[in-house]
Amino acid sequence: ASLGAGGSAQVFRGSWHGQEVAIKKITGVGHLEEMKKEISALRRLRHQRLVRFIGACLQPPQLLVVTEFMPGGSLHNRIFGPLREQRLAPERQWAIALHIAEGLAFLHARRVVHRDLKSLNILLDARGDAKICDFGLAHEMETTYIARKVDGEGGSPRYMAPECYDASHGRLTEKVDVWALGCILIEVFAGVLPYADCATMAQLSARILVERRPPEAPPGMAPPVAGLVQRCVCFEAGGRPAAADVEYELARLSCLFAAPNPRVGRV
Repeated sequence: ASLGAGGSAQVFRGSWHGQEVAIKKITGVGHLEEMKKEISALRRLRHQRLVRFIGACLQPPQLLVVTEFMPGGSLHNRIFGPLREQRLAPERQWAIALHIAEGLAFLHARRVVHRDLKSLNILLDARGDAKICDFGLAHEMETTYIARKVDGEGGSPRYMAPECYDASHGRLTEKVDVWALGCILIEVFAGVLPYADCATMAQLSARILVERRPPEAPPGMAPPVAGLVQRCVCFEAGGRPAAADVEYELARLSCLFAAPNPRVGRV
């Protein structure tokens, strides 16, 4: 059964040695290098907050990646799809936010930058626990920053930090993921898209490059969370916290605002 499609990829639900799996099928050999990079990252990076890699086939025209099946679908679909009227319970909001920060802190500790972090690339398991997926743009930092690409940086505009748009805003580092994390926290805790009032790429570019305005934390968001979001989307990359610091702060705040032990999923 098809689980969805996007860009050059289709994702199907299947079975492998008795377990349910997700099978990502890529069309076009032009994506072979991107797939190799994703598979390399998935093989090396094993963590409870990352979607588990099972296997792959890289014999054109068969380009397949097999990962664990995540029955909860994407976080984006949970917040903005058919279930959007059923808002995430507060304890689920805290758990999901903490799971994402935990996974991101793990990646950064291994000097890996995801570069396409967004709610579509956060999947939920049967308990509603969150895991990071899609490592096609992931990059290992050999120095303290990432070399820029001649043909653009890729990624998803609504979640991209200013330095991804314009080199004058600084070098590309792991802090591009922290900006994206701040955008996702807006979605998790407020149920709205970052830059929700921007409908076109032109509006989005003007907001970031001309007006120099980060995405805003909506008024209904708890002040401590809004403050954390604002730090994550600081225009100057050096002013953003490390992912591990965001994880620590979310864990601390969750003790004040959520039910006990938000790291544990709930049916």
